[in-house]
Amino acid sequence: MAILVGTICALVLIPVIWKLIPDRIEPTQKNKRLGHIFFLFIDFFSLWLLWVGYNEIKAIITGIHSQADIIRVGSRDGFYVVGIFMPITHFFIMVNSFFPVIEKKYNRLVNQCFIVALITFLAIGFFGSSCIRVSVENAGYTYCRKASGISALARTLVYTKNMALCDELVEY
Repeated sequence: MAILVGTICALVLIPVIWKLIPDRIEPTQKNKRLGHIFFLFIDFFSLWLLWVGYNEIKAIITGIHSQADIIRVGSRDGFYVVGIFMPITHFFIMVNSFFPVIEKKYNRLVNQCFIVALITFLAIGFFGSSCIRVSVENAGYTYCRKASGISALARTLVYTKNMALCDELVEY
C-alpha cells in the first residue's frame, strides 16, 4: 500500500516539477533550491516508508507475542530499512552543495562510504526479511501456501498456528 501511494504521488508530481525546470539547466541558485525541494519530497516519502515498515514489523512481533492465530508477513518487510538511504543521499548532496571544498578534498572517501552504505542497507534488507520469516517459524507458526498471495511487487506470506486454520482461510 505504501509503495502504491508513493508511486502515484511520484507519477503525479514528477511531471509538474519537470515543467518547472527550464530547457537549458545552468547551475544557478534557483535550480539548486528546486533540486533540494525535490529531494526533501523524496526524503519525506522515504521516511514515511520506513515508518510504515516499522509498524508492519511491530505488528508481526506483537502477533508473535500475543500468540495470534494468523500472522501475515510481506516478503519484502526487511527492505523498509532502505528508506533511510535517500535522506543519507540527500545529506551527501547538501554537503557537496554547501561545502564544495570538503567534497573535493574527500571525494574518494565520500564515494566509498556511499557505496558501502548502499550495499549495507541492501544486505540488511535481505537478512531482515529472512530473519522475520525465521522468527515467525521459530515461534511455532507453519507456512500456509494456499492462503498466501502474490502481487506485482511482493508476496504476502501467511503463517498459522495449525493447518486446520489454514484450510479454513482458503475456503473464504
